[in-house]
Formats: sequence, C-alpha cells, structure tokens
Amino acid sequence: GELYGFPRLVDLSPLYDFQQQHVADMNIEGVAITGDRVVLVNRGNSKEGENVAIYLSLEEVTEALLSDFKLDASELLEVQSYDLGEKDGIPLAFSDVDALPDGRLVFTATAEGIPGTDHEDEDAGSAIGVIDQNGEVAYFEMIGDSDIALEGVDARISDEDDSIDVLLCQDADDPDIASPLYRATIPISGDLEAGTGRIQE
Repeated sequence: GELYGFPRLVDLSPLYDFQQQHVADMNIEGVAITGDRVVLVNRGNSKEGENVAIYLSLEEVTEALLSDFKLDASELLEVQSYDLGEKDGIPLAFSDVDALPDGRLVFTATAEGIPGTDHEDEDAGSAIGVIDQNGEVAYFEMIGDSDIALEGVDARISDEDDSIDVLLCQDADDPDIASPLYRATIPISGDLEAGTGRIQE
C-alpha cells in the first residue's frame, strides 16, 4: 500500500487553458482509462459549469508523464457534453467515473445545491449510470436515500452473472466520521431499464 517512487507535480495548466474555451468552469471529479484513451469527467455543479467527458490520448498522456510532466492541448481527442437531468430542482453532476474492460463507463452523479441559487443549501441525492461504447447514457438510476452523496465508484463485471458490481463511496465531510462504503449491482443483460439496480450498505 505504499507509494512506489516519488510523487511529482504535473502541470495541467496548458490543457485547462485550452479546455476552458469550451467549458466555462472546470471541476474535474473523476478519471479512468478506457482502451487507448484517458477520460476525465467534469462536474457541472455551478452556474456556468457543464457535465462533460474529456477524452485524452493515453499514449501521449503517458509520454508526458514520463518526460516533461505537462499535459498540453495536443493530448485532447474529444469532448462530449451530458445533460444528467435534475432532482427536486437541483441539477445532477458527475462525481466520479470508472471504466469497464469492454469500453463502457460507470459513473456517479450527485445533486448538490449551487451557490447563488434558490437551492444552494440543499442536497437531493445521487445516481448511478452507465455510458455505452457510443457515448450514450444506457442506464441511469437515482439512489432512493436522498442523504447519500456518492463521490467515488469502482466497477467490475461480475463473475457470476450478467451484471456490474460496484463499490460506492460517500464523503462524510468530517475527519472524525468514517466515510460510508456501499455495494450495488447493475444489470447488463438486455435493455438496461431504470429501477433495476440494488444498493446495500
């Protein structure tokens, strides 16, 4: 569990400067490797923010991390925007992402009040979703408990059946309280329909 080698600072400012031409308020919440690409998800939980998936070349990112420790706009391959809807008037925004071996992405989204709006001090819960290989949201389900604010996801295809097993983490926002860890199952056979997932603490 110890670090191998020494931590190094990576300069993301060239990529951020370029990307902010397309996304007004950058707030990267998750990163995953899918095939030959690195995907970053931006959390659109501000007045000017937008939920986007930013795809970078894995080869070029790896080369940059082994050489000048700087990510440039040349690593950028694609930017895709998503409207994740809202819960009780509060927009849902990406909070983490993980990749499956077949290229699909499993993500979490949380509805947290945006400062300067009518709901700035309110939270309305979280959701789990799956983005297919074409970049479309193929599955999306709200978690029943509105007090759960999911901030992390780890996804694996089950060895037992056609489903996705996920571990989900909630940030307790208190150093004296352990962060809850949840387990959920998402069906992947046939059409993915909302309301078929199961979550356990």
